[in-house]
Order: sequence, then C-alpha cells, then structure tokens
Amino acid sequence: MVTQKEIARRCKVSVSAVSAAFRRPEMISADTYERIMKTARELGYFAKRNPNPCLGLLTGNLTAVGPSELEQAILTGILQRSAELKTRLQIFSQLPNQAADTSEIGGLLILSKLLPEAFSQLNSVQFPVLLLQPSSPFFTGHTLYFDLLSGIRQSLDYVLNCGHLQVAVFHNDLESSSSLALNLRKLLEETYQRHHLPASGLRFFQVTEDSQTVELVFTQLLSQKPFPSCLLCTDDATAYILYQLAAKYGLKIPQDFSVTGLGGIALPPYLHVPEPRLTTVSVSPTQLGRTAVDTLLDLLDGKSMANEILLETTLLINHSVRRISTSNWAMMSL
Repeated sequence: MVTQKEIARRCKVSVSAVSAAFRRPEMISADTYERIMKTARELGYFAKRNPNPCLGLLTGNLTAVGPSELEQAILTGILQRSAELKTRLQIFSQLPNQAADTSEIGGLLILSKLLPEAFSQLNSVQFPVLLLQPSSPFFTGHTLYFDLLSGIRQSLDYVLNCGHLQVAVFHNDLESSSSLALNLRKLLEETYQRHHLPASGLRFFQVTEDSQTVELVFTQLLSQKPFPSCLLCTDDATAYILYQLAAKYGLKIPQDFSVTGLGGIALPPYLHVPEPRLTTVSVSPTQLGRTAVDTLLDLLDGKSMANEILLETTLLINHSVRRISTSNWAMMSL
C-alpha cells in the first residue's frame, strides 16, 4: 500500500507537506502541490487510500430559481451515479473558497452557468474540475457536454436533403464565448458547401429565451422575400415558441414552414397543440450526469483524457419538416 511517507520520499518533501496537500493545500506552494498530486496519482495513492472520495457539485442558484428540465435531468444522473458508487457529494451554491470549503472534496463538478471572470478562479484551483457545459476559451480545464455542433450539422443535413434551400437559424446566443457560438456559422456554411449549395440561402438570427425577441425576428422574416422554408433552432424552447407564433399568425407547420430543434425536451404544457411532433436533436442529460461522476473519478485516479469530452447526439425525425419536391427548388432560391 502506498503511504504518504513514500510520496514524500519521491517528491523530496516532508510528510507534513504531503498531508497538507491532501487536506489544506493553501498551506503549501502551488508547485509543491502539483508535484505531490502528480506523484500520488502515478503511484495510485487515491485508488488505494480513498476509494470513496467526496465530490463537490456547484449548482449556483438552481435551487433558488429551480433547474430547467435539462439541468434537472443532469442533476438526477449525478445523484443516481453517486449513490450507486457510494460517493459522497457536497453541494455548493457558489464557487467554494479553496482554503475554507474544499479541504474534504477531491474534485468539483460545475453545473451552474458562470460569468467569464469566474473561470479565472476555477483555473487556479488545485484539484480536478469538470465543467458540464460547452467549452469556453476562458477555462483551461476539462469539459463534458453533448456534441451539439455535430447534432446541428445532422439536422441541417436532413433539412437540405429534404429540399430546403432557404434556412434561417435561430441561435440562442447567451453563451457567446462558447465553442458552439464561435463555430456554428462556419460549420453550417461548410455544410451548405458540402451539399454543393450556395451559403447565401443561410441566414443567422440571435434570439434569447424571451418569446418577444423570437416574435420580433419572426415578423421581420414574414415581411421579407423569400421567407425561409425552414427555421432551424439551436434549442427546443425556441422551436416551441415558433409553434405558438405559427398559430398566432394563422400559419401551419410544416405546410407553411418547417421547424427543427435541439435538446429533445418534453412538450411544454403551455403548447396546447402537440402536433406535428418536432424534429429535433436528442440528448441524454441523465447519462451526461452519470458520465460526469465517472469522468471526475477517473481524473482523480490520474487517468489522462482530452480537455473537451463530447457525448453523442441523435437526430429524431418527426413531422415538423416537410419534403420539398425538386421542382420547387429553383423557385425557392429566387
């Protein structure tokens, strides 16, 4: 069995320094901490000495305002997997202070949304951190999320194969610094090119979760020619707002325009007309939560893995996208 004395000998430090690294890391220098932790992982100390480490979970204000359906499912997966592995879980509503709050935790899961300035604090902590959201240029640690870009590309491939040349993208750009926001336009333009189609038929519109902003963009599109035959949304909530707007303006989906979403969330209770079922990119948030626990434990064991870990998505083809005959393509492109 690996002992703290063996780690101290390998690192050429005192046993008390090794003990401090595991319990009160603020008492030693960052370089010494990193050297001790690296040696401990290489020797398998954590796997042998701490089979059931305590993990931290940052939820932010989710408990106060209530989590979204997606966040609730991720949280359920985290709790389920932690219980199965008998892993202790300590929940924080704000970023824990390393000296006072983290002496008992081995690593931290981040479920809450963070402002850019918060990432500088995360980058300096001396334990593994796993961010459960799209990667950010402000964060240098590990992220685990769905491969949303691949899912959106699948959706556009399907839309183009159905004959839609004029596509408007409704992008909820709240996370403007995320990899999704930074790479979305390039990805979709490349998809048009791969289909040997002019990217001029692709238009982007930034919206928020507020239905009024979605309606503003929608009414602007109604006044323009040509009206896009398909509205591709980067979240299901926006897609369902478009369902409401179609009813409000006397239009029908998919006869007058097609709609796609992303997320696979349940039909909102405020939407009284459940048809047609939405074509969307489905994700498994509960599985993401379960995978997050396993991934953070692997990081604690010193396993090497990529900084950005992506989970697969699935295109669910339903009835909100109509197939346009090839004879109508030229007319739509005018």
